[in-house]
Amino acid sequence: MALVLQFGIALVVLVAPGLLTVSLAREVAPSEEGEPSAESTLLTAMSIAIAVVAIEFVVLSVASGVHEGLRIWGGLTLRELVSDDPWAAVQAHAPQVALIASLEYVAHLCLLAALGWLNLFHPLLSRQLARHNLRQAYPYAVALMQRREPGQSAVVYASAVLRDGRTYSGTLQSASFRPLSDGSRELFMQSVERIIGDERHPVGSDEVPSGLLLNTRDVVALELAYAPAPAER
Repeated sequence: MALVLQFGIALVVLVAPGLLTVSLAREVAPSEEGEPSAESTLLTAMSIAIAVVAIEFVVLSVASGVHEGLRIWGGLTLRELVSDDPWAAVQAHAPQVALIASLEYVAHLCLLAALGWLNLFHPLLSRQLARHNLRQAYPYAVALMQRREPGQSAVVYASAVLRDGRTYSGTLQSASFRPLSDGSRELFMQSVERIIGDERHPVGSDEVPSGLLLNTRDVVALELAYAPAPAER
């Protein structure tokens, strides 16, 4: 039972903050692929938390080497921590231990949250991809944004060929950035026409606006043409 309790405490102290880092990093710079498995997320969180704890351990060790009387090990000195009865030292300095240990753990959480929010590895990865002329951005999002200049707007005319052979044309309004569970995205088109041979057949009547929601897993090819948006009168 004591072993289970110790494992639970280690899980809360290490893994939970690591999950905080992973979650914030994904919010700031979402992955272009599908969501990773729970096992992969857990291993990533553990790796991040253990790496940060190791760095903190080195910093505290160096500080204790410079001044061994510092009570920076959760309110204990290094000598008290490695003594035969560290619990006696904890009881002798209970208020100090509670205060320092709490402050250090809050600082630990803040550090992990900052690492997740700043996502320091994302710029490094982006630079590595750029050196090899690779793009990290989702290609549909890149296609939608490349035609834009600051302060300008454009209409995106699209022709989509589906796996079943059907072809639709219209104006592409949006492409979802976040993937679905299978890694696919959704595309939304308006003023839709179905192309059969050389003929175009409007979807719906002329009086009623038409729209088409496609999933990228069903799209074989997507042709885009960009034109300046009509000036408002």
